[in-house]
Amino acid sequence: MLSVPILVEGSLWGSLGFDDCRSERIWDEMEIDLLKTAGALVASAVERARADDQLRQRDRRLVEAQRIGHVGSWELDLETKEVVWSDEGWRIFGFEPSRRPWSYKENLERIHPDDRARVIEVDTAMREHGRPVEFEYRILRPDGAIRNVYERAEATRDSAGRPIRLVGTVHDITELKATEARLRESEERYKLAAQGAEVGLFDWDVLTGAAYLSPRVHEILGIGTEPLCTSITGLFDRFLPEDRAALQQHLDSRFAMQQRRVDYEVRLLDALNGPRWMTVSGLIVYSDGRPVRVVGSLMDITERKQSQEALVRQREALYQSEKMAMFGTLLAGVAHELNNPLSVVIGQIALLQETTKDPIVAKRAERIRNATDRCARIVRTFLAMARQRQPEPKPVKLGIIVEAALDLLAFQLRSADVRLELRLATDVPMVTVDADQMHQVVTNLIVNAQQALTANPRQRILRISTWYDSANLRACLSVSDNGPGVPADIRARIFDPFFTTKPLGEGTGIGLALCSSIVRSYGGEVSISDTPDGGATFTIELPLSSPLGTPERDPGENEARSGLRILVVEDEHEIAETLSEILRQRGFETEVVFNGQEAIDRIAVREYDLVLSDLRMPVLDGPGLYRALLQRHAEVISRLAFITGDSLSTEAQSFLRDTKIPCLEKPFLPEDVLRLVAQVTQVRG
Repeated sequence: MLSVPILVEGSLWGSLGFDDCRSERIWDEMEIDLLKTAGALVASAVERARADDQLRQRDRRLVEAQRIGHVGSWELDLETKEVVWSDEGWRIFGFEPSRRPWSYKENLERIHPDDRARVIEVDTAMREHGRPVEFEYRILRPDGAIRNVYERAEATRDSAGRPIRLVGTVHDITELKATEARLRESEERYKLAAQGAEVGLFDWDVLTGAAYLSPRVHEILGIGTEPLCTSITGLFDRFLPEDRAALQQHLDSRFAMQQRRVDYEVRLLDALNGPRWMTVSGLIVYSDGRPVRVVGSLMDITERKQSQEALVRQREALYQSEKMAMFGTLLAGVAHELNNPLSVVIGQIALLQETTKDPIVAKRAERIRNATDRCARIVRTFLAMARQRQPEPKPVKLGIIVEAALDLLAFQLRSADVRLELRLATDVPMVTVDADQMHQVVTNLIVNAQQALTANPRQRILRISTWYDSANLRACLSVSDNGPGVPADIRARIFDPFFTTKPLGEGTGIGLALCSSIVRSYGGEVSISDTPDGGATFTIELPLSSPLGTPERDPGENEARSGLRILVVEDEHEIAETLSEILRQRGFETEVVFNGQEAIDRIAVREYDLVLSDLRMPVLDGPGLYRALLQRHAEVISRLAFITGDSLSTEAQSFLRDTKIPCLEKPFLPEDVLRLVAQVTQVRG
């Protein structure tokens, strides 16, 4: 018997033998060589079969991998213009797997019309330059559905360097694009502007400290690839020291508890733009109870953090607005109840000063008068702050506005140990503004300065100045402090809405923005500069209300003629009597009634030069009196004026605005009453 081994890939696979069953014989060399050749042919056939099977298995794995990953491959023969797609490629285009190639033209017809020219341009560039390309475009399925795909492609060339085919892959990213769109919508709802922020990947070997950092990580950090590509320390060293230590402590805690996830926010050092916020997220891999690997991502969330802070500021601003609205409602009731007795006190003290001959009594009356005058100004200031109405610009002196604000804030400044320095020039012309609005501006600047001085260990100084800029014809006001000042890099943003340097809960970021808006609405400007001895100076410049050389006219400088007959309509007896006394001492004849109906009855039988009425009264109130006079005695309307302690109510404001009837707010001074009398009777005259 003659037998030879069959060796497949160096291993014994079997043997091939021949036997002459009739007799024993000696095999010659030719027969032996023939048998060896046959064995080699069998071994070669087995190897080819194995290779074919492996190739089929690789093809199956490739097809399966493409199906799982939704990645299709294609090949364009530049000579035949035919495009061959893999099975998954056909599925991506909405077809059943097919081996039939289709033409390049047919392939283009499946590209979205808006993207077709770009695909042709990219294919042409590949044929000409041969550089690999990556880009996105849309395709059209037979059912009309539009899918987004991401393509990577390159050209292959022959030995002469001529392109002979284009090959590439497409990845169906439609769901990914939809997810990104949903994420953007969610971010927009909460004003988190993190658009365009991609994720950088890292793979950290915890045992050795070695790490792989994707190119996107380097892009986020704004550096090249060399400094960070070998160690996780290179990444962590880019974080602020306190955040780096906190992150390491967080990781140690997660490792100790064998937690699988890590999510932590840190700040990144950025010399140009200041710290940027990053989120470090990842999966922790353990082996034998020890952490061996952390695979995760780095994402820039700076815009999201800024949007969150802005959202908190807006909510705080809304809360403050609601609080002020509630405060205004409360003040409306308190002011009415307080203004009435305060008016009596002020009026009676003024009368006492005019009638007493005793110098001791006069001195005491002067002290009481000063205190009650201050009380009246404070109440008026509160009312001005809480009042919700359209601005009413009128000529006013800046010094008066400053004094009103200081009446309100004097105790607060003293309690904070702030030394106040006033430099109010007397030659500053009037400006035409809404006094209530400008009071809010000045109050805000003073409060900001007082807060800035809180951390000042030195003598705290607040300096308020007014002056006249004759070169530019401007009335100027400045509020200066010797606090820490405002850094130069944020001055350009300090008047932006919702921008603040104060911690959350202490500032809304709308105060200075509102100040700037109010001043600019009157043609003025607000600026910030350094205080010479340290601190910040806010300066307001406003145009003048009248040309130079034209004296501003005080509407109450001319007194009404004596002998006028005045009807006082007031349900509070003490106020009615006080008003009557003030008027009688000035030579006026007065009569008092206690509601609007009594006033109508008196007017029907007697003529009056002026009717001075309260707004809120029983039986018939001020608006009811106005309507009754309009119907029965229209000629009296021009002689009607109101005195009220309820100017905050919406009804009162609307009524006074619509009728344009002169009105004096309680508490009032005797000179206020006389000025109102002069105003009404002079207009009539």
